[in-house]
Amino acid sequence: MILKGGIHIKGSIEKRGENSYRLNVSGGFNFKGERIIHRRTIPAEGKTEKSRRKKAENELAKFIAEIERGEFHDVKDIKLKDFADMWLKHYGKHNLAKRTYARYEDLLQGRIIPELGHKKLTEIRPPHLVEFYESLMQEGTRKDSRSGGLSPTTITQIHRILSSMFNTAIRWEMVYSNPVEKVKPPKQKRAHVDYYNKEQTDKLMVALAKEPLKYRAMITLALVTGARRGELAALEWSDIDFNKGALKINKSAQYLGTEGMFLSDTKNTHSDREIYLPDFVTELLKEYRREWVEKKMKLGDKWQEEKDDFTDEYINTWKGKELLFTTWNGWPMHINTISKWFQKFLVRHGLPKIKFHALRHTVNASLR
Repeated sequence: MILKGGIHIKGSIEKRGENSYRLNVSGGFNFKGERIIHRRTIPAEGKTEKSRRKKAENELAKFIAEIERGEFHDVKDIKLKDFADMWLKHYGKHNLAKRTYARYEDLLQGRIIPELGHKKLTEIRPPHLVEFYESLMQEGTRKDSRSGGLSPTTITQIHRILSSMFNTAIRWEMVYSNPVEKVKPPKQKRAHVDYYNKEQTDKLMVALAKEPLKYRAMITLALVTGARRGELAALEWSDIDFNKGALKINKSAQYLGTEGMFLSDTKNTHSDREIYLPDFVTELLKEYRREWVEKKMKLGDKWQEEKDDFTDEYINTWKGKELLFTTWNGWPMHINTISKWFQKFLVRHGLPKIKFHALRHTVNASLR
């Protein structure tokens, strides 16, 4: 029993079968004069009834203290949509990358909440998820003009979001199991990636020799290092050691419509790397460096000149950085600009169309 604001908070323990106890704690009365009882079911832990009872008594004391501090949420009434808000605020904001957070929030609001949000967190069972995944595969589910349902990749993303949410709910002691673990999302087909063979890559290099030095350096680096477009957009001259002929990749430029361009870590810890460059690539970068410096000197005060619509975060992130690949006046290139230029380049020279990302998969013995 604990005294709360002059009121005794009372608690009791109720045996629920062989494997659990229910904790009952008085919470006073509601506006209708009805008694409020807070309840929590806990597993029975211990080898003997006496030890299990002792454990339950300890948990009851913790439960009462939790209520006393105002930290208890009666999970039996929490709906998935309300928990989703809690999860995004207290977990997502601190543990997810910005682009991942935006994607998860979009799938939650656009897909998960409309179908499952009305259900209580503690009521969701595997059959609900099986039915939900099957509905996402039905014709007409997409929000664009393409036929069919959602792709297995998107449904797997939804599956991962739900699994992460329920695992968090377990850690927060709001549920005792994760129903998502008992359900499998549809199998994903391995994506086919078109890329160039050696002959096609040789033709690309010949065509590239006719292009501006900036793009020659960019595409050559993509071929030689396998760098992603975000990694290329984030490269600074300080990342290159001309004496060693080496390049460090340890960050990536990303874009969100709500925030513009920003810096993040590479895709994962294995993506941080130091790459030794062939001599011809080092010489190409030296040539490009000379052009880059001349351009910066010529622009003077116009180099990285600020605009009224620039946010403080954008300026603090990019101001003063000597990026390899920039806009005409020194600010970071939009990552989509890289892809768009590459597609126009392929059309201009009659080369087979491939995605920029496919350069990571293109093998050319003369370059590597």
